[in-house]
Amino acid sequence: MNNLTCSFSGHRQIYRIHKETLPALLSKTIDDLIASGVSTFCSGGAMGFDLLAARCVLEKRESGANISLRMILPCRNQTSRWPAANRAEHERIISLADEILYITDKYDQFCMHLRNRALVDTADILLCYLSRPNSGTAYTVNYAGRKDVNIVNLFELL
Repeated sequence: MNNLTCSFSGHRQIYRIHKETLPALLSKTIDDLIASGVSTFCSGGAMGFDLLAARCVLEKRESGANISLRMILPCRNQTSRWPAANRAEHERIISLADEILYITDKYDQFCMHLRNRALVDTADILLCYLSRPNSGTAYTVNYAGRKDVNIVNLFELL
């Protein structure tokens, strides 16, 4: 095993046409990454792709895969304005994570940006769902490219 790390980055909104096919592609891609030596997966904890990916990692771990989930979160109050159901799911996921890192205690104008950089800085591979060039995900993917992190964009494979 190579003990590689894969971080996730993706949009909060997943296109309706991808809601059926993205989970299966994500699951297969994570299986392939595990087979190639990835043992740590990092999620930024945002609604949408981040939490979808984190749930998938937890399912794989529960099924016996020897992997860990690290949550790299922008701040402790990340979910303060989220709907109750989304907050509950976020809390469930972080309660099952192997490690939790908070960038800041409270939200500020830089915490999301710093979280995105931390996701890349710890990664050998960035697995993303990028459909728009002007977004936090696009910034993260571009940063990963500058850092020579391998990038896999599931949006391009759907």
